[in-house]
Amino acid sequence: MTPTQAFVGGAAVITGAGSGIGEALAMRTGALGMPVVVAELSPDRGERVAGAIRAKGGQALFVQTDVSDPASVRALADAAFEAYGHVRLLVNCAGLTVMGSICDTPDEVWDRVINVNLRGVINGVRAFVPRMAARPEGGYVSNVASLAAFSMAPNNGPYFATKHAVLSLSECLYLEMEEYHWPIKVSVVVPGIVESRIFADIAVANEAEEAHRQMLQGAMKSVGMPADEAARRILDKIAADEFVISTHPRFSRILATERSEYLRDLAKPRTSSTDFMSGPGD
Repeated sequence: MTPTQAFVGGAAVITGAGSGIGEALAMRTGALGMPVVVAELSPDRGERVAGAIRAKGGQALFVQTDVSDPASVRALADAAFEAYGHVRLLVNCAGLTVMGSICDTPDEVWDRVINVNLRGVINGVRAFVPRMAARPEGGYVSNVASLAAFSMAPNNGPYFATKHAVLSLSECLYLEMEEYHWPIKVSVVVPGIVESRIFADIAVANEAEEAHRQMLQGAMKSVGMPADEAARRILDKIAADEFVISTHPRFSRILATERSEYLRDLAKPRTSSTDFMSGPGD
């Protein structure tokens, strides 16, 4: 089934839609003819994306949203259903990353990463899924994790831990939808390196972290997949009812195989032998 066929009959709600993958998903769903609700914390970014969709002849509504706040996400759902009647596609895309060791990362940073990356997805699911499932046609819910959900690394514990949790949450949600016979198709997105602001927005505490941040930004500029291409792949695979949706299938298979072998062998943790920052990995 094509995205045009799959997503007919309702709006798309994209969180974190002010940049990167979220922005590209918002623009592509608008081009499909879907009304788009641009959910974004930054008014400047959100209004810019909504305006760009309207400038191309689409329908778009910007709703300022803090995904870490359950009340803010419930207000987002109210606005989306009031404006467009039904939400056909929800992508919980908002996320952030940090640098630093587990012990040195401040409490407030831990809280922010957990509240955005994990609670943001939980809040989106809880606010939208029951209302989407109340109509016979149901809809699609896709939660954005990362290839980090298949791997491990030092000095990025909050990000990796929350992305593992998003994968697990999505698996549980998939099984619940089957058990309850709710008409919701669930997927989890595990992007590789895709052009976005994620490294530009990292707060660093010292020169070593700044050097690492600049290295990551450089890798993204040199080998990062264009966000629009990632969005095209993601929407095609959501429409095809795939569960694990990868922008970089070869790296995903390598990392998933390494992890399954590590768990099978009850081995000690080790960093991956594959650097998914090094190339496209198609």
